[in-house]
Amino acid sequence: MTRRLTHGLLAGALAVLIMATAGCGLPVRIGSTPGSTDPVAMSVASMTGPTTMGIVAMMADPETYLGPTVSATFSVESTPDAITPGLVSGDIDVALVPANLAAVLYARTGGNVQVAGINTGNVLYVVARAGLVSSVEDLRGRTVYSTGQGTTPDVVMSTVLAAHQLTGQVDVRYVSQATEVASRLLADPTGIAVLPEPYVTTVLARDPSLAVAIDLGAQFQEATGTPVVTGVTVVRKDFADAHRATVATFLQGAARSADAANVSPQETGALVAEQGITPSAEVAAQAIPRSGLMSVTGADMRAALTSYYQALFAFDPQLIGGFLPGEDFYWVA
Repeated sequence: MTRRLTHGLLAGALAVLIMATAGCGLPVRIGSTPGSTDPVAMSVASMTGPTTMGIVAMMADPETYLGPTVSATFSVESTPDAITPGLVSGDIDVALVPANLAAVLYARTGGNVQVAGINTGNVLYVVARAGLVSSVEDLRGRTVYSTGQGTTPDVVMSTVLAAHQLTGQVDVRYVSQATEVASRLLADPTGIAVLPEPYVTTVLARDPSLAVAIDLGAQFQEATGTPVVTGVTVVRKDFADAHRATVATFLQGAARSADAANVSPQETGALVAEQGITPSAEVAAQAIPRSGLMSVTGADMRAALTSYYQALFAFDPQLIGGFLPGEDFYWVA
C-alpha cells in the first residue's frame, strides 16, 4: 500500500556518528537550481518500518525540514520491489532502501544509483520468554524462527552463530513474513524468534512474558568488527548531478528528522502510527530507541558501508550485485 504526502524528516560504533551528523552533518544549502526561484520537485520513496520512522517528521512538516525551495512528494511502500522500478525508470529521485539493495541497484543500473547516507543501523533482536535465553550459547539445540532467508537477517544470524561455533547446532526456520514469525512466537510458550523493530515492540506489547534476549547487531559487530547497516538513502545519479544542493538539503533535513525522533519518541510515535507502521503511537515510541534511526554521510558513511559490504560479499557476493561497489557509488556533498 502506498501513502503520499505532497509539499509545495548504528548501534555500536555508528552511535557516535549519529551525534556527529544528526542535524548538522551537512552544510545548509539552498535547494533550488542556481538562478531559479522555482522549487525543485523531488520524488522520495521509503519502506514501511524504521526507514520511514526516521523521516516522518519531515513528511509531516516538509517546509520546516526542507525549506520552500524543495517540493517533495513522499510515498511509503511495503516492499523494495515497489520502489526499484521507479528508481530505474526515473520516476523516483531519492529512496530509503535496504543497504544491500542499494549496491544491487548500482550494479543493475551501471552506476546510475548512488548511496548518499545511512539512515538505519541495527534493528534485529532475538526475542523469547524471559529467562529462556540470555546468551547466544543458549540457542544451542533450539529452534529459532526468522524471516529473510538469503537477506540481512540470514547473514547476521548465520555470522553470529558461526562466531560461537554453533553452525548446524541451531535449527533456524525461515518463513516469508515477520508477521508469521511473530504469530509463531506468540503461540509457542518455548518459542524463540529473530525479529526486527517495530515487530519486536509489537509482540512485547501483546505478551508481557516476552523479552529481548539478544541484540544481534552488537553480536554481529563483535564477530566481524563492522556494525549492521539496515537502511540507506540512495539517489539517482542523473538527479544528483543536476541538483546537488537539493540532495544536500534533503540529507540535512533527514538528519534533523531522525534526531527529532530519537529526542522526542512520544511525539514522533504519533506520526509513525498515522502512517500505519505500528498499531499505536505508544508501540512506535517504545520501538524507536531500538530502531537504529540515524544519519551518517560523507567519509563516515563510506567507511561503514565499505566494511559492511565486505562482510556481505564474503557471505554471498550476489547479495550486493556480485561485486563490491566502486568509489563512484558513494555520493558526497
